[in-house]
Parts: sequence; structure tokens; C-alpha cells
Amino acid sequence: MTSTKLTICFDLDGTLVNSAPDLFAALDHALHSKGYEKSSHSEIRPIIGQGAKAMIKRALNLKDVQLNDTEIDELWHILIEHYTIHSADQTHPFEGTVKALEELQSEGHTLTVCTNKTIDLTLPLLEKLDLTKHFQAITG
Repeated sequence: MTSTKLTICFDLDGTLVNSAPDLFAALDHALHSKGYEKSSHSEIRPIIGQGAKAMIKRALNLKDVQLNDTEIDELWHILIEHYTIHSADQTHPFEGTVKALEELQSEGHTLTVCTNKTIDLTLPLLEKLDLTKHFQAITG
């Protein structure tokens, strides 16, 4: 019997790792730095995705705040600066993720990551979480 070897591509945030707490913290930091109140995490969780700028805009929309592109860019830089340092403070692989990756590797499958997070944020995060070793390719 021949076993088919697969190439399996995973998303990162919300699939392999629970990064929401560190994303919330970076968003809170950026908003607070400009005098905006923090949002409740239950309000923000549904708006995570499609990148940091979209998350900032959505969080401000919840507060009925409209900013121009320059102001959004400024908040984005503050968020990214904070997140770069703190990306793995609370982020962790979901339960069973590491075991599943190990089992798939042991079966000879090729594992990859494709995320909308920039590669300069993705690689350090995967390294901090000791996950890089599981993937043949990582794109962001």
C-alpha cells in the first residue's frame, strides 16, 4: 500500500497559535498612547484579521472615531513597535498543535505556514514559540 505524502499549509494566527492576547495588548498600547480608551476584548476579538491597520480602524469605528490615513499610520507604527517586542508574551500554540505537527511530520508530510502577518513579525514569533522547526516553508 502506497501512502500519499501531502503538503499542508497552515494559517498562523487563530489557527496554529492564539495570538489574540498580544494583539489586544499592542492595540491597547497604541490607542492609549493617543489618549483613546481601551476597548473590551470581547468587542475586539471579532474584528481581528485582515491586518493591523484594519484592526485599528475597526476598533476606532467602535468608538465612533474616524482618523485620516496619516493618523492611522502613526497608530500602526506604535502598535507594530510594541507588538515586535511583545509578540510572544501571551501567545501560545493551541492545545494539541505541537503534537499534531509532530505526527504529521513523522508521517512524512511537508508542513508550511502562510499568513497575512509580515514575515519580519512571523519568523521571530515562530522562533520564540519553538515552532519554526516544523515547517519547510514560511511565507508572510
